[in-house]
Amino acid sequence: MTMSETTFGIDGIASHAVRLWRCRPWNSNPLMRWPDRLLAAVRVCAVAVIVISVPIAGAAGTVTYSDAAAGNHAERAALTMVHATVLEPPALPPVNAQPAQARVSWPSESGPVVATVAVARATAEGAGISVWLNESGTPVADPGTPESAVVDGIAVAAMILVGTAFAGWLLVLLPRLLVERGRAEAWERQWAALDGVGTEGDR
Repeated sequence: MTMSETTFGIDGIASHAVRLWRCRPWNSNPLMRWPDRLLAAVRVCAVAVIVISVPIAGAAGTVTYSDAAAGNHAERAALTMVHATVLEPPALPPVNAQPAQARVSWPSESGPVVATVAVARATAEGAGISVWLNESGTPVADPGTPESAVVDGIAVAAMILVGTAFAGWLLVLLPRLLVERGRAEAWERQWAALDGVGTEGDR
């Protein structure tokens, strides 16, 4: 990049900054119309709301992660994991979204236990899997993992940021549409008035 290109780039940034500063809603310039002041104020409010939402989203994501991690830890503490062996190929349901079912067996103090549990569709006969049991020894769904708690926290933070950004976009868009509609109607009235003056002059 040459010196001239760098200079033009800096000048462009400076000109944009000056233009934005001149469009501030509290500008004392009498040539700035009230619709422009309204739109500028709305933009400032939208940016402020989005900026404020960043730490709020971070705090909400952190709280969600902490709660999910604590819940997963408590759930794991109340369950027992055993290593089971798949006795037969899993029965594949017609819908891919549904988990496959297979008969598995694991050792216990009273002898081998056989039960039907949900397994991955690609599980082969004779494969070893982990099965979680509740206090009564009944197989239950796998408890949440630390990774799932992280995903929950990120999802909550992302939802807040995306929702706030969308609300800010609407906050800017709707007043802009109303102002543009008002300007279009004003132009139509002025053109109609000019046409009326021209018609009277021809008479």
